Amino acid sequence: MLFSEDTSPEARAVLIQSYRAMPPERRLAIALDASDAMRALVRADIATRHPEATEEERQVLFLQRCFGDAVAEDIVRWRRSGGGPPA
Repeated sequence: MLFSEDTSPEARAVLIQSYRAMPPERRLAIALDASDAMRALVRADIATRHPEATEEERQVLFLQRCFGDAVAEDIVRWRRSGGGPPA
């Protein structure tokens, strides 16, 4: 969901227009900042819900939350095998 349900149509239109007027690099910077903030929130939530978890366990929980169990398992397996780039 891009907008809160309590955002008025007028406010939504102004925001959309302001994003369209921005240079692409500014829009990208905003998106990257939002992504960084979301990752930080997810990590904080995991730390709160699993205070006993080691850092490695928290990383696995983060991967599971963001990418699902199957992808998380693949990433963990890849990291444990040495994690080098594909040949």
